[in-house]
Amino acid sequence: MNEKINKIVEYAVENKLITNENNFKRLVSKSFSLIKDSVKEKGEELADLHFKVMSFTKDFPACFNGVKRSELYKNAAEVLYFMFNELSIEVEKEECFIFFHFRELGKFRMKEDKVFEELKSEWAIHRDYEMPKADYEYALRQLKNHGLIGLRRVLQP
Repeated sequence: MNEKINKIVEYAVENKLITNENNFKRLVSKSFSLIKDSVKEKGEELADLHFKVMSFTKDFPACFNGVKRSELYKNAAEVLYFMFNELSIEVEKEECFIFFHFRELGKFRMKEDKVFEELKSEWAIHRDYEMPKADYEYALRQLKNHGLIGLRRVLQP
């Protein structure tokens, strides 16, 4: 696990995606851990991963102090994409972009349509991550399936 954490930190530093290496390494180290029972049962390579989502999303933006607002979402999505895929959580860059947006929402459960409207302003800046409504809804389902987010679904009439 320590090898993966070091690799994640090295990637973020080498690509100049974060500004505070020590904070980022500490954050990743305390946010991810292997579940001991699953290590015994499945071995370290297949063990279940415990991710402290709320503490991670609260402290993650501090790793980007000094990064321009126009670069913040792009850098964060790149770091999250590499980090999750390194830890065998298969997500797309667009999903990481959405996940980073949720850091401001905290535990508050917001309707999907409202979040979509909020993201439009960010997608105006970062066109590479823009997605149509159907893809957005699929991305949310994927993030929910991974246990990374929770939202209230808008009931269709």
